[in-house]
Amino acid sequence: MAYTFVGILSLAYALPRSRFDPVRNAERVAAVSSAVVTGRREKVVIPKENNFVQAGARWRAFNSDRQERFVVRVADMLADPRCTQVGC
Repeated sequence: MAYTFVGILSLAYALPRSRFDPVRNAERVAAVSSAVVTGRREKVVIPKENNFVQAGARWRAFNSDRQERFVVRVADMLADPRCTQVGC
């Protein structure tokens, strides 16, 4: 089913609002700064970081039974209905 932009807007307004999540207006913020940004752009190579060395070494230090238990526990935690996209 394809929606146009106008169709999506009308669909959004047709949905009932939850009484538990009232709609609030966003707070007013100060105007965008008019400060002038100076400097120059450079094209440089960013050095590669190896942030997962310690975790990988730890994983390889586990025996196969311990690796299996770890995988099962993480999968069970992620499958828990209390676990959402935001966090468990």
